[in-house]
Amino acid sequence: MRFCTALCAFLLCGCRAEIQGLEPLIGRWTASDPRFEQCAIGFSPEGWLVFEQGDGQMDVCRVQEVAVEVAKVANTRCFRVRYEGARDGESSLSLMLEDAGVMRLRNRQDVAWKKSEAAR
Repeated sequence: MRFCTALCAFLLCGCRAEIQGLEPLIGRWTASDPRFEQCAIGFSPEGWLVFEQGDGQMDVCRVQEVAVEVAKVANTRCFRVRYEGARDGESSLSLMLEDAGVMRLRNRQDVAWKKSEAAR
């Protein structure tokens, strides 16, 4: 619910053109790993990236660019998402999306993120 509220607030502030390459990532991703049980990563079709950290804390960032990279692992697509956050300025997120619907951060491959049912 917090994700939807934040996303709606930012979308009402102005629509953005669709970001090429973002389509497979759109939705709210959660991990079953207990270390990340209150966390989520969300991508909107309008180019917003939301990091939920639990306790009502979240960072909402603007996606600047999505680059699809060549994967060295079969049945996996690699993405580099360049974004701008209010707190940290410009940064990037490297992730891998498996054909089975599992997303993994490249620097944290031991954690599997899946789209939550509400996001489908």
